[in-house]
Amino acid sequence: MPSAEPLVLVCGADDAYAMPLAVTLHSALVNLHQDCDPVVYLIDGGIDPERRGKLEKTVDKARPGVTIRWYEPDMARLEDLWVSGHVTAATYFTLLIAEAVPPSFERAIYLDSDVLVEADLSELWNVPFEGKALLAVQDYLIPFLGWPGGPVNLRESPQANNPYFNAGVLVLNLARWRAKGIAGRVLAYLREHADKLTFRDQEGLNAVLSGDVGLIDPRWNVATSLLWLERWPESSFKERMKDSREVLLEEPGIWHFTGPSKPWHDGFTHPARDRWQRHREQAGWPTSQVAGGTDLSEWLEERTLADREIAAVVPEGATLLLVGDSCLLPQSVAGRRALPFPEIGGAHGGNPDGDDAAIRELDRMRHCGGDFIVFERSAFWWLDYYRGFADHLRARYPCVRKSDRILAFDLGG
Repeated sequence: MPSAEPLVLVCGADDAYAMPLAVTLHSALVNLHQDCDPVVYLIDGGIDPERRGKLEKTVDKARPGVTIRWYEPDMARLEDLWVSGHVTAATYFTLLIAEAVPPSFERAIYLDSDVLVEADLSELWNVPFEGKALLAVQDYLIPFLGWPGGPVNLRESPQANNPYFNAGVLVLNLARWRAKGIAGRVLAYLREHADKLTFRDQEGLNAVLSGDVGLIDPRWNVATSLLWLERWPESSFKERMKDSREVLLEEPGIWHFTGPSKPWHDGFTHPARDRWQRHREQAGWPTSQVAGGTDLSEWLEERTLADREIAAVVPEGATLLLVGDSCLLPQSVAGRRALPFPEIGGAHGGNPDGDDAAIRELDRMRHCGGDFIVFERSAFWWLDYYRGFADHLRARYPCVRKSDRILAFDLGG
């Protein structure tokens, strides 16, 4: 049953993510129990006034009578933090939640703007903290602090076996956050380790909150990477996730579209793409894009066929640079070593700022051992958006596979 206290929902975005934010809000509010009383706080990173008005209409349409309470932060406080491409100052808005929400509220649910809510958030709201500062789902690709991509100062520490969480869906114990000064401690960590960070705000949160996090049912943050479970490194965590994968994909509480490709990008394929598009239409942000969702079994079969195509053109022992929403960390694809492109510190480096940046990164990774570059269907839009980069590829390297699933170039050819 819903709690008697208001459910505090917090999101944040800049202007570029106003439309995805509308979908997140709409899906959260229409699925909320009718007896639940929500309060919505939005951290505004520079949303255009017209789109602010559209967001307010979206919220009122999804839940009549609910209004947005806007919080406009002092962005200068974040300007010294690392930003590039898709990593903007809005990435760090989770650190402002405790000040955006009045002290009278002691807990809040935070959602990234690239999620789709499929269940009643009042169920998540009622999960007890049991003294912890945060509730979250264990990350799929970095399940423990000591794994590659985990906090740099904890990988060899006694805390290395503590769980590492994904920061896209959080339940915050605001009373504890304020008492412990957690936001300030995370900001200090980010500044101290600025040149070594992999996943920025998420890494800082994990480093500071190690041992102070309660893990919740993974259905509350079903990340895209679960669809690529076969490519995960072998581990006991992977074996455990195999047992729950089918249920999570069939009955997710929240889909999280992790990775560089998103539902609003052309060519994006995902079992929940059609549902995301329907929420976009219902939220009042229509699109002429053709939906790309498929039945889950059909989607998995397509993934298997794509991997077979990769194996047919990339020899065993070769290293491929993978562009698409499946590669955030090094992995094995059809038995071949795959590195995310672009790459920073062993992890996906975000979409390039432009053609020149993409070309420089290609040259760097090729000289570091990249033998092939493979574009998954979810990244076909690259070749239209980065036209100079695409021309560079086609002029210098032979295309060894072109299908409706992959596009592959031999970087040694």
